[in-house]
This record gives sequence, C-alpha cells and structure tokens, in this order.
Amino acid sequence: MRSTNPAQVAIVFMDACDDLKELKKIGNKIVLCQDKNGSLSEQQYNVNHANVATGVFITSITDLEFYIQSTFPAIVLNPKNGETVKDSIKINSQPKAKLEFQDDSSYQTGTKCYYLQI
Repeated sequence: MRSTNPAQVAIVFMDACDDLKELKKIGNKIVLCQDKNGSLSEQQYNVNHANVATGVFITSITDLEFYIQSTFPAIVLNPKNGETVKDSIKINSQPKAKLEFQDDSSYQTGTKCYYLQI
C-alpha cells in the first residue's frame, strides 16, 4: 500500500458541495460531501475544479460504475460509513485524514481502490 498523500491533511464537511466558489476557498484539504438529491456528479465536478486535496462522497446510490471512474482520487461511502466520518469530524477540533491507494488488480479496469484513514 502506498499513500496518495503521505501525510494527514485537514478534512472538512461541506454538506452538498454545491458552491464551487466556497469550495475553492478550502485549499489543500480533503472535502466530505453528502449527496441528498442525486447530485453526486455535480459534487464530483465541483470538487475536481476546486483544487482541493481530494473528495469523499456520501451517497445512497448503489450503481456507482459511472462515478468510480473519477479523474482524481476520491472515495464514495454509503450513508452509514459517511455518518461515521462526519461524527469523527465533529468530535475533533482539528480533524485530519489520509487517503491511501491500494494496488489491487481485482478491481475493474480503470478504477483504483482508496482507503480513508481518519
């Protein structure tokens, strides 16, 4: 396993991640977004164009084939795991996380497996 980002960086919850202007102010942080009404592709677009460290997306969408072929490192979480990450952010005064890449040839061609460590 090798790190996408060897050091932990700040992680922030930005709710729907629907304001690109606000996302651009975040800087080199991991952004946590929550999909509430099928806006996952818009969220990915915004995070990609905001020049943040990376994105973590909470969604109940189960057919993720289109979304996992992201052009930047990203993680998609189900709502249960997403709540765990949100809770970790809430209880820490300076929450940090690290995204790690897992080289695993069993995954679909063109996709990569990442792990989030908080």
